[in-house]
Amino acid sequence: MAWRRWLAWPVVAGFLVASCSNGGDDDQAGSNGSPRTSEATAAPVSDAPEVSDRPCTDLPEDFELTVRCHWLEVPADREQPDGAAVRLAVAVLESPTADADDEPIVRLQGGPGFPSISNVPGFVDDVEELGRDVVLYDQRGIGLSEPPLACPEQEDAVVRNLGRDEPYEVELADFRDAVLACRARLVDEGVDLDLYDTETSAADLADLRVALGIEQWHLWGPSYGGRLALATMRSHPEGIASAVLDSVYPPSGATVEAVLDAAAGAVDALIAGCAADPGCAAEHPDFEATIDEVQQQYNATPFEGTVDLGEPRGTVPIVITGDDIYAGLAFALRDTELIPLLPTFAADLARGETGIIPLVAQEAVPFATRAAAGVLYSVDCADVGPLDAEDSAALIEDPGRAAGLIVYQGHTFCEEWDVEPLDDAFREPVRSDIPALVLAGTYDPITPPDYSRAVADVLTDATYVEFEGFGHVVGLSSDCSTELIATFLDDPTAELDTSCVPTDGPSFGG
Repeated sequence: MAWRRWLAWPVVAGFLVASCSNGGDDDQAGSNGSPRTSEATAAPVSDAPEVSDRPCTDLPEDFELTVRCHWLEVPADREQPDGAAVRLAVAVLESPTADADDEPIVRLQGGPGFPSISNVPGFVDDVEELGRDVVLYDQRGIGLSEPPLACPEQEDAVVRNLGRDEPYEVELADFRDAVLACRARLVDEGVDLDLYDTETSAADLADLRVALGIEQWHLWGPSYGGRLALATMRSHPEGIASAVLDSVYPPSGATVEAVLDAAAGAVDALIAGCAADPGCAAEHPDFEATIDEVQQQYNATPFEGTVDLGEPRGTVPIVITGDDIYAGLAFALRDTELIPLLPTFAADLARGETGIIPLVAQEAVPFATRAAAGVLYSVDCADVGPLDAEDSAALIEDPGRAAGLIVYQGHTFCEEWDVEPLDDAFREPVRSDIPALVLAGTYDPITPPDYSRAVADVLTDATYVEFEGFGHVVGLSSDCSTELIATFLDDPTAELDTSCVPTDGPSFGG
């Protein structure tokens, strides 16, 4: 049932906030150290990149689509092409209905830090509904790509803090120690953390197209994938037929304050949406007061229980506070299916009905630990960093009701991660004449519609479409969005009929 996923968000909020939020300030600067370049941000591409075959060992036995699996070897340091290399895992899902002139789509995974290859079966619908080959790959440091930049130290901190009710300062210190331990280990293993940023990944992507022998392809960038798509459109536009940019996390900057504002703004929109819906307003006449009551109630007396996480962790304790629940409410808004149910969930918790919490926690931790936290910190801190350092530091020390959001937010630890920033030019708005379809959902708590709209406004040939009542990443989540994407890919230069786009908000369950 959908409600089983709701309270997962207190645990995974950090990955989703850090990986997908944006402050929208085009003039903000980078983080630690000196800029890498003074004139351009583009990383150089390879002279003649090639792929090699890789066994498709990650597919279920009854998988019906034809899949070609590859390795792409690229320079670890793009300024030293003859130096050490990294290997990227690649999978090409072939469409049985694609025509010879149907250019493929390359899917750019969100995060930064989330893998693609481990979820190949999850992209079957993309192939079937769009009728095109879909190219997947794990970006450098992620999933099957080598070397991996996972942070088990940070994953352990997630589990520890899930199982105790300590002051915010203790939890923050624990995460800081885990981040420092992960960084020290990776550096000892020979990983240069300065080689993981979006411009380097954009050059990897450009190499991948050439290595696969693809003349033209379409970029599909949801969330952080939109930032990678935009960077590639600017730095390596060759061979890009069009781009679908969905709930965009652009290169233009992010602050801790923006993260909190985005989440709080989405909760405010939910409160207003409930008040505007006659059924919801009758069933929940003071929804805002219920949210406050739940947060205070569970901060005073947290939920305590256990959850079986399976091997290797087994059964562990869980302690869920009101701050956790507030974070969960905010980030549940990313899921369009959950939005109409949230007022009822909050009312249930206010009455002490907590049976869903262990079930959701059981699903939350495995999801949270899928992300390569080393990539998340490296990429976000290099790309955008703690842009308003003084205000961010104040919020980190005293986050108020948003304590459940701060600790899991990647920018919180950029000082500890200590990577070189990209040049300020990276954070300038991307101006390109490549045709783009830009999508957004009105209830998105991670990348609010203003971010995607701002991206579309400076692109020369962009169609902006906002879906009323939708959360984060519109994708192929409805017949209308699927039709729009498929039609756009068929002819990116044609005027798009958007009459199917919903103009009404969600119908809230009572």
